[in-house]
Amino acid sequence: MAWRHQRIHDRQYSALMSPTEPDQPSAGSQQPGPPDVPTNVSVPAETDAVPANAPVSQSPRPGLTGSPRPLLPGTRTRVPNASPAEVPPDPRRLKAGPLSRFLIAVALLALAGVVFASTREPQQVPVLIAVRDIAAYQVITADDVILGTRAAEGQNDYATLPVEGRLTLTAVTKDQPLRQGQIAPNIASVLPGTLTVHGFAVSRATVLNGGLRAGDPIQMLLVRDGRRLALVDKGGATIDRLNAVVLAVAGDNETPTLVVALRDGDAKANELAIATGTVTVFKDPAASRVPR
Repeated sequence: MAWRHQRIHDRQYSALMSPTEPDQPSAGSQQPGPPDVPTNVSVPAETDAVPANAPVSQSPRPGLTGSPRPLLPGTRTRVPNASPAEVPPDPRRLKAGPLSRFLIAVALLALAGVVFASTREPQQVPVLIAVRDIAAYQVITADDVILGTRAAEGQNDYATLPVEGRLTLTAVTKDQPLRQGQIAPNIASVLPGTLTVHGFAVSRATVLNGGLRAGDPIQMLLVRDGRRLALVDKGGATIDRLNAVVLAVAGDNETPTLVVALRDGDAKANELAIATGTVTVFKDPAASRVPR
């Protein structure tokens, strides 16, 4: 055995060192045989032969042609690289149709509109701004307001000219715009001259069960102990009722307070009756409300 291995080693060494093909052995020379191989070791054959009962793959991979090859247990099938034209499209991949493109376009337009609305400046409109704090039920003068600008949101609620000589219904804060709900109607068209404001504790029936509104012209009768109180005008002439304009109905429904504007001369001539009498209201249904 030793001499056989030595001869094999010498032949391998000669083949590596020689640049030419190794010499062919002569016909009469004795060729060394292969090294002894144990008989109890089996060598797998390097062929494509497979057992007759081997399972056969019936589903070749997409893009490949030819008959299916049998699969041996523990083996792996090689798939050659296929060109893009031979690979079928993935059925799971979604394709953008006309409806999808339309929805995407609508979403982009909506996003652009939101961005534009959030970045653009709001429209400005001219408004009347108080230059000082004005208490409620005060006459507004030309020196109390100036012209300024504010955002257009809620512009229908801003007070408009003219406001000079009109009364405030609520307190107005400095540097804040005047709003219609803070300004009394133009009472001068009904009660010319200097005005005064009075409040009367009345019943629900007196305010016509909530039917009175700011700007309503009314007449007031003053009663004490079931008897009518004598009323006079500023000249001393006897009158039956006092003319007034409703500014507000304040308080709750059970004990409302009627706030009215009177001529200053009538109020001074009937101070005692106003202070002690109970008010009964008369409203002419044909009388129109004083415009703002």
